[in-house]
Amino acid sequence: MARFTRRRLARPGSRPASSAPAPAPAVAGEKRATTRIIRRPPPVTSEGSLGIPQWSDLIKEFPDYTQAYAERGILLFRAGRHENALYDLNMALKLEPSHPKATFFRGRTFLAYRRFKDAAADFRKCVSLNPANTEALYYCAVALVELQDLEGAFACLDKAIRKMPDHPAALARRGDLHVRREEYDAALEDLNSALQAEPDHADALASRARVHLIKGNFGRAIEDLNASVAVDPEKASPYHDRGTIALRKQDYDAAIVDLEKALEIDPEYPVDPR
Repeated sequence: MARFTRRRLARPGSRPASSAPAPAPAVAGEKRATTRIIRRPPPVTSEGSLGIPQWSDLIKEFPDYTQAYAERGILLFRAGRHENALYDLNMALKLEPSHPKATFFRGRTFLAYRRFKDAAADFRKCVSLNPANTEALYYCAVALVELQDLEGAFACLDKAIRKMPDHPAALARRGDLHVRREEYDAALEDLNSALQAEPDHADALASRARVHLIKGNFGRAIEDLNASVAVDPEKASPYHDRGTIALRKQDYDAAIVDLEKALEIDPEYPVDPR
């Protein structure tokens, strides 16, 4: 009599008999192959070699590329696109908080936004990173003048001029501060030095003209004012001072033309015909 055997049914979820065998355990000392993703580092790029589109491409490829954000931010600042510049410079400083160029140009951007306290903080940080940074000292003084901290501004300008005695902007700014203090001889010394370094410095010409005006030297004042207007016709103060001289000479038509021009450039300019 034939003998039947019951076929054993596979339990649900169990491995079929025909499945491939489990992998053999690793032999001692054997290294398993692993896949490593090697990220290519960003290229080292020299300053000024790329434009905004090229830096943008690099940022897309390397989202953490500090130099790309800093350099694009600087180019955007110089193009007058301050909102975009501020974003990039903030990104650069988020990636590298002590990046000197990003800190400096963020300070410049804050100045453009009239955020003088933030600007002064960035320029002070630049000086702490590099005490010989005369541009940071100068712009820090610019911000401090706007904050009415004239002593702090003088201190920054003194340091900048000690490091660079022929810095025309610093000399002109310190000369203007001497005018505010009614220290006219010291003002003339600084303003003459500024104009020796840069004969067409519009601010130095305008400030020296004001000293001549205060001293009653109308002829010299007019020469400097005419030169200042020729260099930069979009500043209100030279027209104001030239109009003031015309008033004193009772040349009312010329006075009206210049004083109206000063108010056209800056409607809030304090017209003061002394």
